[in-house]
Amino acid sequence: MRALLLEDSLQLQAILGIALRDMDFTVDCVRSISDAVDALKFEQFDIVIVDLDMESGDILSTLRTLQIYCKDIWMLVLAGTSGVDMVSAAMDYGAHDFILKPIKPRELRLRLSTRVKTDSTSKDLRALECGPLKLDQMTRVVTLDGLELELTPRERTVLEVLLRNKGATVSKAFIASRIYSFDDEAGPAAIQIYVHRIRKKTAHPNLKIHTVRGAGYRIATRNLESTS
Repeated sequence: MRALLLEDSLQLQAILGIALRDMDFTVDCVRSISDAVDALKFEQFDIVIVDLDMESGDILSTLRTLQIYCKDIWMLVLAGTSGVDMVSAAMDYGAHDFILKPIKPRELRLRLSTRVKTDSTSKDLRALECGPLKLDQMTRVVTLDGLELELTPRERTVLEVLLRNKGATVSKAFIASRIYSFDDEAGPAAIQIYVHRIRKKTAHPNLKIHTVRGAGYRIATRNLESTS
C-alpha cells in the first residue's frame, strides 16, 4: 500500500516514515500543499496523512483543497492536544481519523490496522488468497498451505498487488507505482527480480505466476487457467 505524508517537520517525517515502512507501506513525503496536490494528481495512494500543525499556510484551506483530490482516499490527521477544535473541523472536511501528539508509532499502527478492518467489512479482504497462497493484511504474514513464508517487505508488497488483481494481468509499471516512492531510483525493470524471487518462494503445483509478454504478470491457480 502507498501513503502520502504531508508534514513539514523532517523529524516527524522520519518517525512516521519508519513506522509506515514497518507496515509495508511505500511512503512519499511532501512539505507543501502544492506538492501534495501534484502527487495526488499523478499517483495513486491508499492513505493520506496530514499534520494540522504545519507552520506554513491555512490548514483548513489545505484540507478543502485536498478534499477535491481525496474523495476515495482514507485521510488521517495529526494535531497537538490544543488542536482538538482543528481536528473537529478537519473531520468536517473529509478526514476519517485523527491522532493527537506526541505521535506514538504503536498507536499509528493500531489506527491503520483499524482501517484495514473497516475495509474488510463488505468482503473478507483481510486475507488475500489464491489457492494455497494467503496473505493476511493485518499481520502481513504470508502462508503457503498453512506454512509461513519468509518474504521481504518489497516482495510482500509485489505479491499483494498480484493477489489484489488475481486472475488479471498487472503491468510492471503499475506494480512499480505501488512499491516505489518518489525518491526511489529503481524502476519497472527491477520488478522482474522480485517476481522471480516470489515464484521460487511460492512454488506449488496448484499456483502459477504467469509472465504475459509485453504486458506484465498474472497470478492464478493452475486448475482455473486455460492457458499457460
